[in-house]
Amino acid sequence: MELKECFTQDCFTQIKNLKNECEKVLKKLKPMIEENYLSGLSECIETLQLVDKNNLLEKDMNKIMDYSPYLNFSDFSIIKECVFDGIKKEKEKLDHFFEKYREQEEDAFNQKMEGFNKMQSFHKFMSIWSIYEISPKDMNKVFSDDIVESVSYKGNSIDVNKKISWLEMWALGEQLIKMSQDTHHIFIEYFESIKENPRKYKMNTGS
Repeated sequence: MELKECFTQDCFTQIKNLKNECEKVLKKLKPMIEENYLSGLSECIETLQLVDKNNLLEKDMNKIMDYSPYLNFSDFSIIKECVFDGIKKEKEKLDHFFEKYREQEEDAFNQKMEGFNKMQSFHKFMSIWSIYEISPKDMNKVFSDDIVESVSYKGNSIDVNKKISWLEMWALGEQLIKMSQDTHHIFIEYFESIKENPRKYKMNTGS
């Protein structure tokens, strides 16, 4: 007797859903992290794909009834446990993968925060940099390929009219926060280009 014939509909649905979720996650993460960190996830999908290829229908699930006269309760429990144990193992692989990924993300985030804190202290900034898409080592890189005409915040604006770095954008943000006299919203979250003139930017902050 093949094990697939003992699947319940719920069990098959759970496996199929897990495979679909794995594929979504893999597609989303692939551009962002190294390939070797995705091997565990790919292995999960390949294993789950074997189940999906059976193309089980609900009528196939009912085949278990054909074997019921030949299986006592203990035998059925063992088969059912074996099926769900496979799901559990694949889920554990996925959980283990994400645990490692979260640890790496947390370490990278902490390193960025430490770098920005040192930069803040060195330049004696009151404001706090909260744009983590860029690393501290890249703060001297150009903010935009085009010139920045001006940066505004809460009714105040500073003219620039040249290419500037991310660090210089932080310094401008610092000035604008002081000009606003709002010492509560000091977390610089992002700079948004103005639709009417993409060379002009407005700053957004948080608390």
